[in-house]
Amino acid sequence: MITSWRWLTILILSLSVIACSSKKQNDDPYSEYPAEEIYEIATNYLQKKSYSKSIEAYESLEINYPFSDYTEQSRLELIYAYYAYNQFAKSFNATNRFIRLHPTSEYAPYAYYMRGLIKLSESESLIRRFVSLDSTLRDSTQERDAFWYFLELTQRFPNSDYSQDARQRMIFIRNMLAEREINVAKFYIEKQAYLSALSRATQVVFKFQGAPAVYPALDLMRDNYIELDLPHLAEQVDEVIALNSPSSLIE
Repeated sequence: MITSWRWLTILILSLSVIACSSKKQNDDPYSEYPAEEIYEIATNYLQKKSYSKSIEAYESLEINYPFSDYTEQSRLELIYAYYAYNQFAKSFNATNRFIRLHPTSEYAPYAYYMRGLIKLSESESLIRRFVSLDSTLRDSTQERDAFWYFLELTQRFPNSDYSQDARQRMIFIRNMLAEREINVAKFYIEKQAYLSALSRATQVVFKFQGAPAVYPALDLMRDNYIELDLPHLAEQVDEVIALNSPSSLIE
């Protein structure tokens, strides 16, 4: 037999659950709206660049109508809304969610593209935050991640318009990473750490072929071999420089 105080406890808990449920619905201004109307509201806010309001509406659409005719497009546009609102982590998670739920969608290339763009934007955001930080100390993880995400896009969807842009961004990232390695090598030279400088310069030559930084990297390799008293290796690098000089290529 349930005593009166237990009945009272159950009643209070039930009322609390009802109150919380009611509050949750009240927190969502679109909970009673049809899917089409929520989508129109969200898209209108997005077009006006009212990103926080568009995010609220898109999130409501997905929660209340996870299988509607508007949900796939809503998830896609939510990726951009998060991105434009500088919520990069949420945008990245949204791209992964879209790819998982809609792997065969015609918009899948866009989601793959956004993964790379988000990581590149995260890197640019960190650089702005630490603009005075020595380039040799900056973490390049985000840029490298962006490169591999762009590469995955170009491999999966080689003929996509997004892949064409991704290839250009990959070249940009490659050149930037190579230049950073040159700066690190120069830093080591200042510290007379010639072996470390040589290692960095060598990485540029072999890992970043085609980057403009390859030519100064060869110069640094030659100079470091001289400092390390390895003149025969310095001569070999000189030969490589001569064979790859602009004049020799013209001839």
